[in-house]
Amino acid sequence: MLADHLEFDPGFIRRTVAATAVAGFLGSLIALVYASPAAGGGVAAGAALGAANFWLLWRLIRLVLGPERGSPRAIAVAFLLKVGLVYGVGAALLIWGRVPAVWLLAGFSLVLLIVALKVAGRVLTAGGSGAGSSGRRMG
Repeated sequence: MLADHLEFDPGFIRRTVAATAVAGFLGSLIALVYASPAAGGGVAAGAALGAANFWLLWRLIRLVLGPERGSPRAIAVAFLLKVGLVYGVGAALLIWGRVPAVWLLAGFSLVLLIVALKVAGRVLTAGGSGAGSSGRRMG
């Protein structure tokens, strides 16, 4: 079954955050060279905020819905960190005005692109149960 290949275990989350850090670093260098220092900083800040948002969201979901549910205090701390840290820093950067919103959004969206590519890779390589596994050669 396809759902068996799409489990988001801690290793998947860790690798996704690491890939986002690498892509954010490379993207910020490209934006720095070809656009401006503010664009490079925006991509770097957006990638860091996107990775933090993804990890905190995963942690919050595990605390609320996981097999070993967290205490109400742990859930509140995770929620306040997610909202206060991620959205607070993002809003402060945009209000401050030195980071262009488009570049911040580009960096923040990197984690979504990486998750989509990782899931697509799992679906395409799922032995016999995913799309495109009819046995015919695709040409």
